[in-house]
Amino acid sequence: MRQAEDIELVTPLGRRAGLHWRTENAPRVLCLHGWLDNAASFIPLAPLLDKLEVFALDFPGHGNSEHRHMTARYHFIDYLWDVDAVLNALQWEDCHLLGHSLGAAVSSVYCAGAPERVRSAVLLDTLGPISVSAQSSADRLRRSLHKNRMERRVPWCSAEKMKARKQAIAHGRHETVTGHHHFHMDEPEQIAETVQSFILASDKATDTRGQNDQTD
Repeated sequence: MRQAEDIELVTPLGRRAGLHWRTENAPRVLCLHGWLDNAASFIPLAPLLDKLEVFALDFPGHGNSEHRHMTARYHFIDYLWDVDAVLNALQWEDCHLLGHSLGAAVSSVYCAGAPERVRSAVLLDTLGPISVSAQSSADRLRRSLHKNRMERRVPWCSAEKMKARKQAIAHGRHETVTGHHHFHMDEPEQIAETVQSFILASDKATDTRGQNDQTD
């Protein structure tokens, strides 16, 4: 099984670290971890993606990556600039995104902001960022605190909103598997082939669409 290589990248935003599973002449995949996780959360899954080149990033302040400056904040939208800077440092014009939780939310928004750099996206246990109107923020906070006391998980997205998001994804595919929030770590074998086959098919489809665009 492939071993990961520890990598450090120098970017305009600071030093960023990660784990690199190299495969020559293979589709490139950038893995983005969840909140308070790090690149190591992909160690169970990444070696099984043996037909792909995989780089798992440590977000700033996570793993071995540098923290942001003490005067800076860790706002959600700022992670998009980290993704862009890391792709530049890796000298990858584009890639496939594989995100879990926070990383999946970042991936979905990055797809909107830089579609020319994304060949496909695989989103694990999150389908976009949490979004509510400003008027409902206080009510959501109260419900969250109440349900936490009742030891019930607060759904991050309504049924209706989830359906709308699925319909908004071009060429999208939805898979349901058993497991907990970190199912990609607990049972990586059950999703490895699905993830890899989807990325390989998407890579080929992206190349075909690009060739058609050039000939039109």
